[in-house]
Amino acid sequence: MQQTSVAVADSLVAEYGEYNVVANADGLVYAFTEKEVAAEEQTYKLVVNSEDAQITSEYTASSVELAGQYFRDYVNNNGLGDLEWSYDPATYTFTATDGL
Repeated sequence: MQQTSVAVADSLVAEYGEYNVVANADGLVYAFTEKEVAAEEQTYKLVVNSEDAQITSEYTASSVELAGQYFRDYVNNNGLGDLEWSYDPATYTFTATDGL
């Protein structure tokens, strides 16, 4: 009986996460903890159109906020100026322009 219970529990770990075995009066009880699901990553694109630069870059991140911060830091760290930003969620593309 225990062998079967362990096999069933082990097969469920892949889907449901880790488990703890607890003994009670009726036998063994398996308490499952929630399996962590990694955030799905997406590749985002940056297009910079300024008087001084024409740049295209890509960055893979787990959220649009992280990608946006990465691209803003990139632009600031490279001294590309104060640009106007937009984002197109359909194409995962950030565009930064100086109003050419």
